[in-house]
Amino acid sequence: MVGTVFGFTLARGEIACSTLLGGASEELSIGPCAIIHRHDLQVSIAGAASATLAPGAAAIVGDYHVTHGLTDSHTRLTGERALRNTACADLTGGPSQFAAVLRPEAF
Repeated sequence: MVGTVFGFTLARGEIACSTLLGGASEELSIGPCAIIHRHDLQVSIAGAASATLAPGAAAIVGDYHVTHGLTDSHTRLTGERALRNTACADLTGGPSQFAAVLRPEAF
């Protein structure tokens, strides 16, 4: 989820960490097939405030308590060993998790 949602503008930020998807197996001659990237999330409210949240972080942005679960992307690896790994068969664009709750003080 990136773009504008219910007045919040969300943008994928810098990569916070990366992990290989699909382990290596010499017996099956397969290797990792992708790199999963976890990103920071840039949150802004039109005419109010903005913040950059790491995965799993929360903050006060304007009148809202916002929480960033995760924002993922991936890079597919190439090569014969990576192509044999079926762990990446259904790999699609990475998900985003974001929640915003209006703070009681804003009522």
